[in-house]
Amino acid sequence: GLAGFQPAWQRHDLARNRAVTVHLPQGEVAGQARGIDESGALIVEIEGRERRFSSGEISLRLNAE
Repeated sequence: GLAGFQPAWQRHDLARNRAVTVHLPQGEVAGQARGIDESGALIVEIEGRERRFSSGEISLRLNAE
């Protein structure tokens, strides 16, 4: 399952702890990406609460370092 893959995902997850916008058919929501759960859903913190998204598209901006 995904559990064995999660540590590697977390090491390479460019969205983790960054501001993201989740684009859904019913609109957009913005928050902080917090990784993925055991099912692979994206965890996004929105106004202090975690929401999970199993489909959709995200956008984020990475600063040049």
